[in-house]
Amino acid sequence: MSLQGYVHQLRPRKESYVNHVDKIQSFLSEAFNIGIVDNSDIPKDVTSNQDLNQLKAFFNYLKGLKSVDIPLIANEKGVLKIHRDYEDAGHAEEISDWLKEKGTDLNIHSKKYGTGSIGSGGTVRVHENTQEIMVAALCLMNKKFPEKISTVDAIELINSAKDKFNDVEGASLRPELLEQFNNNFKDLGTAISSANAIREIVGTISKAYWTGKGWHEDIAHLNPNVPGIKDYNSSDIVVKSGKVFYGFSLKKKARSKDLDPTLINKPITGDQSFLSNILGDAEMSVIESAKNALFKFIVKKHYNLSTSEVLKLPFSTRKRNVKSVTRYMKDIPKKKMDGYVRSSKNVFFKKVDNILMGGDYAQKFMVDFLKFVLKFDMPEKITQTGTEFEFYLLTGIGTLQGEEVVAEKANVKDLPQTIEVLSDLFKRDQLKLIRTKGRTGEPKLNAYQEGATAAKNFYTITDAGKDILDLEIRYKGEYTANPQFQCIVTPYFKNLFKE
Repeated sequence: MSLQGYVHQLRPRKESYVNHVDKIQSFLSEAFNIGIVDNSDIPKDVTSNQDLNQLKAFFNYLKGLKSVDIPLIANEKGVLKIHRDYEDAGHAEEISDWLKEKGTDLNIHSKKYGTGSIGSGGTVRVHENTQEIMVAALCLMNKKFPEKISTVDAIELINSAKDKFNDVEGASLRPELLEQFNNNFKDLGTAISSANAIREIVGTISKAYWTGKGWHEDIAHLNPNVPGIKDYNSSDIVVKSGKVFYGFSLKKKARSKDLDPTLINKPITGDQSFLSNILGDAEMSVIESAKNALFKFIVKKHYNLSTSEVLKLPFSTRKRNVKSVTRYMKDIPKKKMDGYVRSSKNVFFKKVDNILMGGDYAQKFMVDFLKFVLKFDMPEKITQTGTEFEFYLLTGIGTLQGEEVVAEKANVKDLPQTIEVLSDLFKRDQLKLIRTKGRTGEPKLNAYQEGATAAKNFYTITDAGKDILDLEIRYKGEYTANPQFQCIVTPYFKNLFKE
């Protein structure tokens, strides 16, 4: 059904009225409304309860059988259904055989096949980038939006935002995201919260840019080249008012009381390694060697190979039909990999810990990490471009509550405020890197320590004994990718901004 048709259905309030809100509510936890349209862009809701390598292989397998726009549909618990088109086309038996042989760790619903509820109810979150473009589209409407709107009015607002989709520079590079606006009430809540905050800061907006697929020629100079770091300017959207450009790094959460989203996802190794700007070449080489040693150990143990067999393997290769360490790794189920990483044999995470906590680099790491995350050096770098630019960290807060889309006041930190807070921290010179304390007051066990319960390393940056940032080193998705830094601001640190 078209969106207009759906709106028409919702409008009558006589005896023939269909309570679509109740229907929407029933979808929230159980509905199969998360479509998987690309094996490289799988939503977090899904990956948390799946073996990612198997899921990607299964997706590719289905695409090879029959071209279907959305081969797999999931609910918010990460349970999967296969699109009914495959069953109708007579592929059910061979799909079952594939799952028995290669997909044993996939979480498939007992009713394997269906079409889900995408586009007809619930929340649609095929891509995380959708919310960013939605914010930009709302900004171009140059309105202050109500903090509470009915789902009927929400659908009309979504329709208006869709009309602005192609006016957002960069959005046309992802045309499939337009349909992800439909009935996406949770993202609309956070988008309203963000757009209202941006409107209050900027005033009338003449242009909006989405940077997810690259920086438009109008603003490319605002993303300075910093060695080892892709997209130093972390603005998800940029808007223009008069001659001034405003960049916003967008985060989102459902309610103000919820945990804050991580501020960054930056790799610790590889070509874009954050650590490469802090550590020396020798230390980075030691870390990379430790990573390679861990991978070879895992392959040897999992496949029961001899040392000589493993040593003969290339670490990675693009040649077809040639085995490598990373190709062996891709076929190991996620649960198994979690166990291998969460073990005393993890020389990789142990070596990173030794270097960071050893004293020689801890201070530089903390200062540089804070500067990068909070863009302390942004003014200096942007000033050189000759363009007036302002930068903000913004967390939109909103969701669907009962019969209404509710938007709370966004959390906003501007760059001058950030610089002032950090300058005070650096003057005090009481920063310290410690291992994060658990509920008992004892440090949490890192992945390489006996008894560890998570495949992560945990750290906290403190100022005069007060926690300011909680950090994790963890894998996000495939284990053959580089692990990442993730960090959360503590309540104490947030209060410094209020002061």
